[in-house]
Amino acid sequence: MHTATCATKMMINNGVTVVGYLPRTVSVEVKKGGIVRLERRRQQDVVVIYGIFSAAYKPSAVTYNIQAEDIDSILKYGHSIHGEAFLNGKRLPGGMYHGVLPVAEIVHTEGGGESVLLAITDADAAVPLFPEYARCVEITDGAPTQFDNKTNYHQTAIWFYKTGIERKAVQLITMHGKGVCDGYSNSPSKALNLAAAAGKIVGQDGARDVVLYLARDRPSPQTLKTGISGYWKADQIIYIYYDERLFTKSRVPDAKPMPGSSKVHMAAAKKTADAAAAKRDGPLLTSAYFCGCAACTAFNFDNCLMKDAFGSVVPKNCARASDVGFESQTVQLEDFARTLVRDRVVAVRVSADEADIEGVLWFAILEDLPIKLTEATMHAGQEFGEGWLVAHGHWFSLQGTPAANGDRTYVILPAVVMLNVNSMLRVITTPIVFNAANKNARPRRARGGGFTSGTTYLLSYSVWESLTGLL
Repeated sequence: MHTATCATKMMINNGVTVVGYLPRTVSVEVKKGGIVRLERRRQQDVVVIYGIFSAAYKPSAVTYNIQAEDIDSILKYGHSIHGEAFLNGKRLPGGMYHGVLPVAEIVHTEGGGESVLLAITDADAAVPLFPEYARCVEITDGAPTQFDNKTNYHQTAIWFYKTGIERKAVQLITMHGKGVCDGYSNSPSKALNLAAAAGKIVGQDGARDVVLYLARDRPSPQTLKTGISGYWKADQIIYIYYDERLFTKSRVPDAKPMPGSSKVHMAAAKKTADAAAAKRDGPLLTSAYFCGCAACTAFNFDNCLMKDAFGSVVPKNCARASDVGFESQTVQLEDFARTLVRDRVVAVRVSADEADIEGVLWFAILEDLPIKLTEATMHAGQEFGEGWLVAHGHWFSLQGTPAANGDRTYVILPAVVMLNVNSMLRVITTPIVFNAANKNARPRRARGGGFTSGTTYLLSYSVWESLTGLL
């Protein structure tokens, strides 16, 4: 980027990810030789994500997986977890280390021209782009220096327990051509070069100013002029700024080397009921080949239709190197509060005399963002002190006793209650996932903003065990 001070160049890192989802066949009109005819073509929704941070921090498995976690959270839940994310001129809920948002302004260029940079405002609510999101096929190259493969394998093994999404990692053959990300990666630098040539001041504060400029001046694929068409044509662009303080081993811990990893080109988690053991041991199903048969596409590897050609998947472990990075409750209260958004499920610690009602943790779904009380207040017989961080929400109510396998059934109560943020379990990197008992869906509001009366929700024993293990 060019700064205003001395017209110097500053290098930044740009992690480009292209996500395609909801593939479908559509009919389009095609004109050939003066004749218009219908042709059936494949189409999907495509989002391009630019994760931008200072060049002082080298891209690694840490930066890659923190960005991947944000992408999955935005798609499935509508909010970021770590970075400051922008979509369509709005800052998305969630994320940490937020800065001041710019107001609308007129920019004067060296040639005497003018252009308008629009204001950026906060989004009103978390709106998932793909709430049905359940499985991810991640395609990368095999550069160990770039992705630190052992750490990436471990993240693949534990991804479901972090995000509620199953992840299959596919590594391309080294030096085996270019992918769609290569085409999209050039677009931001072209936009910044055009800004510099026109005399526009992109900013003087490094990577965040670059993100703010692009989010205002080039919020859509049309204004960014990505130049990609067809099946991978972008529908939306998300810009995410990452403060270097986010890149810690506590969020993405190191893993031990996995024997035989040089021959692995497909890895997926070997699911287990013991979430804590999975996070420690990193159990995987691996193969030297990527298979696209119907069974493997559904992650049903035991019933692969190509076993005669590719063989069976091989179980391997890619264990965490140490306990550094295991979920900790030492997260600062303010940092945790910034990750809370509407419709997020939270776990609340209860006192010993209330633990016999529903257990040591009660659950709630948030109605709004946290606020700091300017004065002490009473709500439902409870006192909340001045300066406390609180949020409104609905309690989940346990129905009966846990099932034989430990799964727990809840309903959402209609009454709105006030919740003390300091009493919540500070789980930042692992969304608490409830599933509807009659279908695989997270709690969702009905028309009018409320929750469907009588709908029951399941909390699996593995989730319960992993959460109570943090106490």
